[in-house]
Amino acid sequence: MSSERTWNDYKSKTNLKKGQWSAKELNKLRKLICKYAAKHGLSAEQLGELCGDTTPAEFSNVWTQIAKFFPNRSVQAVHNACKRNFNPFNYKGRWTLQEEQELIEYVEKFGHKWKEIAELLQRTALNVKDKWKQLGGRNHTFRKSGPWTIEEIAELVNLVFENLDIKRISSKKLQGDDFKVLKRIERYIERYKNHFQKEINWEAIAERIKIRSSVDCRLKWSYLLNAKLSSQEGFGFEEDMKLYHEIKEQNPAEEGDINFKKINNGRSPNENKNRWRVLSRAISGRLNLTTQEILEKIEYAYEVASSHEETILDFYLK
Repeated sequence: MSSERTWNDYKSKTNLKKGQWSAKELNKLRKLICKYAAKHGLSAEQLGELCGDTTPAEFSNVWTQIAKFFPNRSVQAVHNACKRNFNPFNYKGRWTLQEEQELIEYVEKFGHKWKEIAELLQRTALNVKDKWKQLGGRNHTFRKSGPWTIEEIAELVNLVFENLDIKRISSKKLQGDDFKVLKRIERYIERYKNHFQKEINWEAIAERIKIRSSVDCRLKWSYLLNAKLSSQEGFGFEEDMKLYHEIKEQNPAEEGDINFKKINNGRSPNENKNRWRVLSRAISGRLNLTTQEILEKIEYAYEVASSHEETILDFYLK
């Protein structure tokens, strides 16, 4: 276990990890919170308060204690990961267009007072803050929805390359018909794939693009990384739904519970596992959804995509 942690020790640490938490990290965090609750005799109600929006004063030292087990994460990151993922009041369902408009109006009126806005919308402060980012933040009026143009894709890839200290693709290489340009972009992505393990600053990239949010940019990048795998496997709409139904019948609590060998859709276990992971990443994004929540979203996408002749992946990444 590491030495004592403080809320401000991030200022002196140079190896702190940022960005999305892995399933392994979240599982470890969940166990540590439960261990803390058991050690201090917390009731179910008190545990809910601990993971809720505001940590009770009597448990104010919990985050510095748990952060000892995450030496590469700041205390604030540990605190936020718990609030985002384990807050029992954090999920009110999909945002409606009316709620999104109300959020925009409240931010224009109150600024970034997330707690006050959350009370008005009857959601949690973090849920509201995350949604604001998803809408594009201060660039929300410029945000574009719908398919990406080849010019937008090229700019996204070049901004990611810049962020990772990779040389931009020259404008000469980005000339020609859309199909050929996209194939060139895919080859560049393949060439530098070993560089993509580093953290990418999606907020900075979205600020440069302006018409797409940080979430839009990250999801599109995820799609580009997995597009080759997806096209090689050639899953169609019916195969996606067959995969969904057979996984749902297994009623898995997490991905590790899925037995891909039992899925009978004419595909190999590895093909089905890869396809599931592509779908999971596209649907879950930064939300770290549970397997059951991902299955619920696939079911929703099925109802919409089926009427538009899309694949499930198209629905979430178009």
